[in-house]
Amino acid sequence: MKKSIIIVLLIIGIYLLIAIFGLDLLDSITNKYIYIDNVGFKYSNGKWSNIKIDNDILKKYELYLPNSFEYVGKYDIRYNNKWYYNFKKTFETYDDFMFALKGKNIKVYKYDINYEITDYKIKDILSQNNLNYNALNMEKEIHIDLDNNGQIDVIYALSNVYSEEIEDILFSAIVLKLNGEYNIVKVIKNNDEVLLNVFAIFDINNDKKLELIISEEGYSLNGNTYSIYGLKNNQYNELVKS
Repeated sequence: MKKSIIIVLLIIGIYLLIAIFGLDLLDSITNKYIYIDNVGFKYSNGKWSNIKIDNDILKKYELYLPNSFEYVGKYDIRYNNKWYYNFKKTFETYDDFMFALKGKNIKVYKYDINYEITDYKIKDILSQNNLNYNALNMEKEIHIDLDNNGQIDVIYALSNVYSEEIEDILFSAIVLKLNGEYNIVKVIKNNDEVLLNVFAIFDINNDKKLELIISEEGYSLNGNTYSIYGLKNNQYNELVKS
């Protein structure tokens, strides 16, 4: 009998919360959202999906600056060919690149980048995968513990696109050194404009297994393309792509 009363009270409490705060509260508890420039992603019931951006007001989003990942604040935002945010009770143009998140227990990680590869094995790993080069135009190295086991992992963003040397093959690649094992997560070959890069590192559900946002950047693209990668069985796999 007591158990039935508790269940009834819980149901009444949920209805009261919805009545007081609206469906937005329930949505914030059950779903999570990420907006990057003009791209939107939704995380619900453990799965990712793409979402279109409409003109509705998006309430209480956490805004971060890209690159530095400095926290800007929590604002209502809206999109109408460009982004606006509710500043001092009026919507004003948001001049920075939009990186907005909403949902419980999402953590964005800051990281430092070395702009010179310090691991001599990387060239061998690339060569074993038929990615030989004379010179790299982009070489980035990020050190971070991706799976929370106390061992620092390394993410490499590498490309010989726009190389000053004559190259037999052009490529852009994201390579991981995870728990001492090397793995090429993503590669684009023979495209003389598109570069792969690490846009952000975050934890969507507070499990300390970090997700990656990988971008495809280039003049030939109609806006950048973004993919979210997640960790399972010591491997990163693409979960959704814009």
